[in-house]
Amino acid sequence: ASKCVQQVRQLIAHAATMPLQLQPCLRDVWHDHVFFTNDEVTGVIDFGAMRHDTVAADVARLLGSLAADDRRMWEVGIDAYHAARPLTYDERTVVTALDAAHGLIGGTNWIRWLFVEGRLFERMDEVETRMRWLQRRLASFAEQGPTWLT
Repeated sequence: ASKCVQQVRQLIAHAATMPLQLQPCLRDVWHDHVFFTNDEVTGVIDFGAMRHDTVAADVARLLGSLAADDRRMWEVGIDAYHAARPLTYDERTVVTALDAAHGLIGGTNWIRWLFVEGRLFERMDEVETRMRWLQRRLASFAEQGPTWLT
């Protein structure tokens, strides 16, 4: 686990040195907030987190939730995004770093919300599913290293 934390720390430190363009981003775009009819997006909900950010944040969040650790699905997602707006090398690097960080930070957020702040959630079964999913993502990162998009 400490090796994984160190890898994520190194990725984020490297990503933090990259100059990125900021623009309006959803910042909470993930599979539960995007609706599809067949292969076409027909709706997006929850614009509450919207702020100026790098598009890498939205790409990492959405593809992380849709493709998880399936390298081929990541490539499909990156190619689809690229058709509308190409990602720079720096943005692609930051996508990888933010996706890796999400597994680590997302899990710690849930622990803080539940056990430190004592938050209650209506659907605890969904919270458990989410935490298990984050744990699998982090374990996969620990095994594969930061090569998902390289």
